[in-house]
Amino acid sequence: MRNVTVTGSLIIALLAATLLIYQNFETDAHAQTNQRTPGTKLLSISNPTNTGTQLILVDPDSKHISVYSVDSGSGKITLQSSRNAYWDFHVDEFNATSPTPREIQSLIR
Repeated sequence: MRNVTVTGSLIIALLAATLLIYQNFETDAHAQTNQRTPGTKLLSISNPTNTGTQLILVDPDSKHISVYSVDSGSGKITLQSSRNAYWDFHVDEFNATSPTPREIQSLIR
């Protein structure tokens, strides 16, 4: 069990380090434009789960949030959720499980 925990922690550390290094490079080869400026940092939060680890990455500059699960048995990393929370931070009060960023944007405009 300790071996699995150590392996999961190493995978998370490698993923976080890779993302931190990657954020300093901009490429035009992908469909979505990288809007991070060189030198910015990602915030990361990890939580143990029944099957491994949940990793949450937040880019405070672009307001993007991504949630990953890391399976402790296989080491497989899966993107569970990702969203631009920019419009979320422009709503003073909202208690529903939805809206999408587009719905929030339409409320503001």
